[in-house]
Amino acid sequence: MGDNQFGSPPYGAVVYDAKVIAERQPIAKGLAVLNIPFDLILDTVGLPIDLIFWAFGQEKDGFLSNVQ
Repeated sequence: MGDNQFGSPPYGAVVYDAKVIAERQPIAKGLAVLNIPFDLILDTVGLPIDLIFWAFGQEKDGFLSNVQ
């Protein structure tokens, strides 16, 4: 996951799901729609950590950081 294991803009996974729904192929869109409830829960649980790191300018450098 790179050097920064935690932290991203708040609700980054839900935003990413919305971007996939808007821009990708039908199969990926379907998977993203199914994934939104899970990402919403996980983003809410991780919100305090994300807010702290986001406030200090740190971003998650995860395995999907180079995905277009």
